[in-house]
Amino acid sequence: MASPKPHLNLVVLGHTGAGKSTLIGHLLADLGDVGEETMAKVTRLATEAGRSDCKYAWLVNHTRGERERGLTIDVHAGHFETSKYAVNILDVPGHRDFLKNMIAGTSEADGAILLVSAARGQFKMSMKDDGSGMVPEHAMLAYTFGLSQIIVCVNKMDDKTVDHSQERFEKVKTSVQKHLRKINYKMEEVPFIPMSAWNGDNLTEKCANMAWWEGSQVIRTSGKVKVTTLTDAIDAMVIPAGRERRRPLRIPIRDMFTIKGMTVAIGRVESGQLKSNTKLLFGPTPGEGTAISIQKNNTPVECARPRDVIGMVLETNCINANRGRHGMYRRGQVCTDEASEPLKIVKEFIAQIVVLEHPKGIIHEGYAPIIDIHTSHVQCRIRQFIEKLDRNTGEVIWPRNPKRLFIGDAANVRMTPMKPMCAEQFRRFPRLGRFSMRDLSRVVGVGVITKITEYETVKSSE
Repeated sequence: MASPKPHLNLVVLGHTGAGKSTLIGHLLADLGDVGEETMAKVTRLATEAGRSDCKYAWLVNHTRGERERGLTIDVHAGHFETSKYAVNILDVPGHRDFLKNMIAGTSEADGAILLVSAARGQFKMSMKDDGSGMVPEHAMLAYTFGLSQIIVCVNKMDDKTVDHSQERFEKVKTSVQKHLRKINYKMEEVPFIPMSAWNGDNLTEKCANMAWWEGSQVIRTSGKVKVTTLTDAIDAMVIPAGRERRRPLRIPIRDMFTIKGMTVAIGRVESGQLKSNTKLLFGPTPGEGTAISIQKNNTPVECARPRDVIGMVLETNCINANRGRHGMYRRGQVCTDEASEPLKIVKEFIAQIVVLEHPKGIIHEGYAPIIDIHTSHVQCRIRQFIEKLDRNTGEVIWPRNPKRLFIGDAANVRMTPMKPMCAEQFRRFPRLGRFSMRDLSRVVGVGVITKITEYETVKSSE
């Protein structure tokens, strides 16, 4: 039975080795549906493998490759409840090699937990500005994908190089705040919590090892709220009210797999509503199928609404021969229903972009970065720099038709995808209209689609 509490989707971000999987595993053990038998089995397996310190992480990382390498590779979901919310929590990779998976998971979240290791050496590595430090980059990507609510957890306060030091916590906090301010996060709305994911310190109850910690005040729409533990900070989050339910149905697909002959597609409902036995249209690779049943948090539901992360069991006779990597059921596809406004397969669009980073410090017309938009990753070529913009006001500034852009520049540009891509205007479908730009696994810019100038629509075969 589905929980009557409001549902909240959170993603845990941070540098590899910060303790993300351990944090999620400990939360699931304390508040989720992990039974004693499951916990005992995982503890035994971790001990036999000589990795007893990974027992909580292994509740989340199930695959052999992840357990052997000691890092998260794909997106994993868990479920637990606080006093206020039913939480769907996503574990995403912290290693740069799997940045695509991190972006796909982040695109499904309502808010983020940014995990920062206080351990000396680890903290310095995670905050590097040369592109190897993932904390600033993950924070920037969270903001790009509309996650305005973020919780910063300073982990590993029990490390021998930290020893629950208040001075160390304040130093880490000051450094992270500096980066978050650059991204435009408001510090009065961002709680910082010292914790130990392994010991469970300040996860659900205040820790006696940090007697100096008295909590922090954060500003919400209802006023100031005091948070002492991670669950306090989660309960202080606000689910934004929106009108997405009255808009056309849009569900970007994050994953697809087959169980006992049934095809299951995983995605987040960004707008509209989906009911069981609804015929769906897929794009940009055209296809049709029927969602014969819907599950949310492993519980069958009759109707899925905006912000719900769901699994759709699709009618097996609708699977075409190309359903694999390049077919209609794969990451990056978007689905809608026959009654909704058709999906747009974008051929050309105008976007407002900001250049954040580049190895050469400059980009020219013809530059072709990878665009990460919802769950899709498509190479797009910048055909024209239309005009430069003031980053603060959005006003057009000289020159009108620049030949090059430098780090820090904002501009309106004309872009063309180099393979089929479904997208929408940012003002109508924010989650399907904002994107990041990558080059050599580094985020070089962000942008939003302001106008789609050339497109085709996905139509039913009937």
